[in-house]
Amino acid sequence: MHGTSIAYRRSARWTAAIGELDRFPRALVVDAERDVMRASDERFANELEAAGVEVERHVLPDSRHAFLNRPGSPDSDRALDLVTAWIGQSIH
Repeated sequence: MHGTSIAYRRSARWTAAIGELDRFPRALVVDAERDVMRASDERFANELEAAGVEVERHVLPDSRHAFLNRPGSPDSDRALDLVTAWIGQSIH
């Protein structure tokens, strides 16, 4: 897995992907407040917005990483409600 190492980010493949962010569809970003990986989601959302992509963001208060892996938990339920509402916006 390449991840986002410095060498990979400098590669043509990574540069091309960044150059094509304006081709992404609108995006929904739902993060856990207490997730050490949240910064990478925020960075990606910022890059999408800078490329002109509509981004809707939510941070689930006091939640932790992988909340969708805990079906029925309050965080998982809240995230699924946000996803459902977001998809519903596309249908109407």
